[in-house]
Amino acid sequence: QGNGSIEAASVKYDAASFTIDANSDGKVKRVGYEFLGWALDKDAKDPVYSAESENLAVSDVKAFFGTTNPADVTLYAVWAPINYTVVFVKNADDVTGEMEDLKVEFDKSFTLPENEYHRTGYQFTGWSTNASAGTNDIKYADKAEITTNLLTKAEKVYFYAQWEALPYTITFDVQGGNGTFDGIDTTFDSEVVLPTVVTREGYQFQGWTKNGSTSFFSTDATISLPTGSNLSLTAVYRPLTDSERREQ
Repeated sequence: QGNGSIEAASVKYDAASFTIDANSDGKVKRVGYEFLGWALDKDAKDPVYSAESENLAVSDVKAFFGTTNPADVTLYAVWAPINYTVVFVKNADDVTGEMEDLKVEFDKSFTLPENEYHRTGYQFTGWSTNASAGTNDIKYADKAEITTNLLTKAEKVYFYAQWEALPYTITFDVQGGNGTFDGIDTTFDSEVVLPTVVTREGYQFQGWTKNGSTSFFSTDATISLPTGSNLSLTAVYRPLTDSERREQ
């Protein structure tokens, strides 16, 4: 399982003591795992001789090798998988919600938690390890199961939320005016220049109202969609004065 080797140690049976190699110089390594020490059982989960304690010094040599039938002793490395951390980044200043970091054990598959971030006018499309990834570089979907190791050290990997502006349509009602205007397909927070050439006999075009409300946009307005909904604009006119009619 581990890589590398430590030479066998020759110890005289009548020696006063000897010290077990603590692998402090990393002669034996295992990717994604921490060396804990040595055990007498190859399947042991806990070391008998811990790399972090003083019990690597054996003072009772005869007891170690056996007092009745002394024999060679094989020590087995004990390994513990490292834990790395997945950090979920909002990736925009106007995102709301919170998500806790996720601790992941090396060599274990895991499922991403459901996205808890929200952004008005945008759709969450997934996660990427690249903050500026486009829609074609989404590495992980919401609640995706990840079966590969993301890191080999006890460090952090950052998952950046990816957002796509929602599509919306602006439609126009000219209210008896001449001509028609095709709807404008746009996306949330995109700026749109409104049509200005609207005519109606006996009237002067003033601008547009929004969804039947009192909101008014002048004839040279540039607007965006602040509420994240389709927009219906209605033409507003005022009657021409008598002098304006005579001048026509």
